[in-house]
Amino acid sequence: MYPPLVEQGFHFFSKQNSKLTKADIYNFLVKNEVITPWGDPTNKALQTGWVEEFDEEQGLSFSQFLTIYPIFSKFKRSSFMNVDGFWEIKVELKEQLLRQLGQNFFDEDEEEQLQEYFSTRKNTD
Repeated sequence: MYPPLVEQGFHFFSKQNSKLTKADIYNFLVKNEVITPWGDPTNKALQTGWVEEFDEEQGLSFSQFLTIYPIFSKFKRSSFMNVDGFWEIKVELKEQLLRQLGQNFFDEDEEEQLQEYFSTRKNTD
């Protein structure tokens, strides 16, 4: 299992070269100082904008949540609920989004936001 940045890189670069492996992407990203050997973004990657950090904290307003995850502005406010200070999506929307992620329905930015959102949630299925 590779870190999320490697998975995202693989998804992006494999469209251009189907022979690339996740190991190739990992080695490229480490060699070019985009990620550390542990998969975390480097300061260089953050400062140059190659990688964005998502900092979702407890107690955000809904508008602050949408600033971090603008993809969710496409959906009705009633599809969200605040649980213990974090914005969660209802099961129906979660299932829809996961299905659409598997169908390459979203652009790269939207897909990255959704992957980050889901990576910070415990799987309740």
